[in-house]
Amino acid sequence: MSTLSRLNFSFDLFITTPDETIYFELQSYRHSMPVTMKNMDCRLVPNRGRNFGPLLVEFGSEISTKYQYMLHIHSKKSLHTRTLRCWSEFLNACLIPYDGSVDLVLDHFEQDKEIGIIFPPYFEYLGFMSDPWDIHREAGDKWLTRNGFLQSEANFLFPAGGMFWARVEAIKSILSSSWSYDDFGEEGQISNPTFNTAYIVERLIGVVSQQSNFKNLYCTEVGYTYDNSFKERVGLFSNFLDRLLIRNLRPL
Repeated sequence: MSTLSRLNFSFDLFITTPDETIYFELQSYRHSMPVTMKNMDCRLVPNRGRNFGPLLVEFGSEISTKYQYMLHIHSKKSLHTRTLRCWSEFLNACLIPYDGSVDLVLDHFEQDKEIGIIFPPYFEYLGFMSDPWDIHREAGDKWLTRNGFLQSEANFLFPAGGMFWARVEAIKSILSSSWSYDDFGEEGQISNPTFNTAYIVERLIGVVSQQSNFKNLYCTEVGYTYDNSFKERVGLFSNFLDRLLIRNLRPL
């Protein structure tokens, strides 16, 4: 909740959890929510589709028709590798800065109608992605073709980690599709083809926004930039964010 307290404008909050204990705890937190929160809708959901399954099945249609902008965050753990355990902290710090400048996100959307999604650059320890789709290209291109989009380019950017700001219009095709929990595999069923649907949606966010004629804006802990040179880096270097910002950060 401390992260949400940094939002200095009014918002509606949608929460999903597969855990009954957490669900009932959230009900008791209503009185301690940030004063900027107008409404809260908390739902107990199946453990399917990671962060994207519940978002799309429970709230996708409503968001696509009632809202202009959205922020998608989740309790990202990444416990499978030690180097990624601070990934969530990095994403949150970029998306909702500690310095109170988060309202600049809405300023950017309002001032530049071509911005579709705003998201952090790739986390340092992800390394170089030669193909953003990896093994999911065929499934991703099938969804794109079925929904009237072109097949994706060989290289594109997407909100790695699944956390981002969006102009709803830019990803409306994804939000308004007829999703069901059957589209997403149960947690732990890695061999089930639908288990990877959440990973596919994560990449579709970037492709659909771009093919809908919107551009990306990248948010960092110290500002915003349109420069995407970080996608070309090969290997790792500890201060890649500093190098990007010192060289290419554009004034607000």
